[in-house]
Amino acid sequence: MESNGSTDSARPFNGTRPAKVVEKDFYDTVEDIVKHSGAKFPTWNRADPKSISVDYCVVGDHKGTKYSVTLEGGPVSDSDKAIETMRAHWESLDYTIGNYFPDMGANTTGRQLNATSPVGAEVQFTPAEDGSYINVKSECTLDPTADDRPSPSTNPTP
Repeated sequence: MESNGSTDSARPFNGTRPAKVVEKDFYDTVEDIVKHSGAKFPTWNRADPKSISVDYCVVGDHKGTKYSVTLEGGPVSDSDKAIETMRAHWESLDYTIGNYFPDMGANTTGRQLNATSPVGAEVQFTPAEDGSYINVKSECTLDPTADDRPSPSTNPTP
């Protein structure tokens, strides 16, 4: 389990935000990354979020809930440019830029950029000429209503 302890400045809310707020921020974050990725992500459909996971996390000694998704998308023609564009976009939104991996081993065109959003969501963008990936994990919330699985009738709309 992941810990969002109170001493972690990358996770400023420490489980205190309501599940609906965390969930909406999660959806907005995914939507924003898809929009600015330069790739197509045909499996992402905010209106019918089949690929969303509801996972456990920890804040201090309290069990909480977080949302996560990994999306597989189409190719980009220039992964370095896609990374530069996403980095600039995230910096403009006050994300904390994390590790950057310019060498993805056998995937010679792939790059990976990691960051944390201002509310504590962990994001990962991996563009490549043979396909791209997005991974997003929301902050942890202690709100017990977060255990409800998102569905087309309950997911937060923009």
